[in-house]
Amino acid sequence: PEVETSVTVTVARSAEEAERIKRGEDISPRQEDPDAAAGALAAAGEFFVPEAQHDDEAAPAPAAEEK
Repeated sequence: PEVETSVTVTVARSAEEAERIKRGEDISPRQEDPDAAAGALAAAGEFFVPEAQHDDEAAPAPAAEEK
């Protein structure tokens, strides 16, 4: 027999945001609210590992092998 299933995953930044999503509220930041967008960007930065970020400096060239 064939079985069909549906899975819905909700990803939220906090428990409060998850509850708002569950109630059906629109949690997307408004374009006219730059402070909210800046806050979201700052919060997103916490999820990144600083060592994994790319820097503008080029990696040093490997040393030439002596013969």
